[in-house]
Amino acid sequence: MAVPQEFHHIRERFRTEVDQHLNDAASAVQNLDPSDMAALERIARHLHAIKGSAPIVGAKPISEVARTAEESILLIKERPSLWSKVRGAMLLESFEFMKRQVGEFVDGKPIDDAGSMIQRMESEFPGAREAAKKAKAGSGMSMLRSATAAAGDSHKAKRKVLFVDDSQIARELYKVFLVNRGFDVETAGDGNEALELLRRAAFDIVITDDQMPEMDGTELLRLSRADAALQTIPFIVISGKANDEARTKALERGAAAYLIKGDFEKEHLLEVLAQVLNTKKSDK
Repeated sequence: MAVPQEFHHIRERFRTEVDQHLNDAASAVQNLDPSDMAALERIARHLHAIKGSAPIVGAKPISEVARTAEESILLIKERPSLWSKVRGAMLLESFEFMKRQVGEFVDGKPIDDAGSMIQRMESEFPGAREAAKKAKAGSGMSMLRSATAAAGDSHKAKRKVLFVDDSQIARELYKVFLVNRGFDVETAGDGNEALELLRRAAFDIVITDDQMPEMDGTELLRLSRADAALQTIPFIVISGKANDEARTKALERGAAAYLIKGDFEKEHLLEVLAQVLNTKKSDK
């Protein structure tokens, strides 16, 4: 299947961001103290970002390797005593495998389904899938609004969406996806830029990453709720971190939904958008 023209430059950005994530993760793995929970979390975040962006550009095998590597890190987080040089070498090998896959993908070549690599990783990190399930238990996705509203045709009227994320590739990917589904989309790279846009133009809804430099999504939500002109705009907050405290904080400040990156597919995001926009419409 031919790749739409607008995705060519996005694929290049995908390669750049994946390389950066993998380089940073590799550096952390090479110097890892398995008792350093913050370091393990940083590595997991890099892998989580790749896991989330790869399927959007059509590179699901890369996402599957990233998922398996992330689960392996979560196992070490649960049981630091399992860490060894051999397991570290396995992770580094998986990073190099993903780099090769990305290069082949961007060059338009078919990529390995990664089954062999995943099997080797699962053998080296037994119990990783279960550790990942424990880590995410109870945190995956929560909604403040009732999910009983039908999807209806809320996105057919060119609803205006502001998508906020510090990742340029995330902004471009989701803009293409949402525009192709009938939304009018603008993007912002951080909370400050988003606040300026919100004060200059009318938006029907905001989708914002929770973890951003300068101003995070929850602070953007707080400031919007304190502004009379912005306080009724619904927010969907998304995060790469499965954290009950962060989710509760966002919902208490008025988020209509809180989603964990990687735990929802793009089509599910459309369902949540429809539910929130229909709720807003019925409240008028």
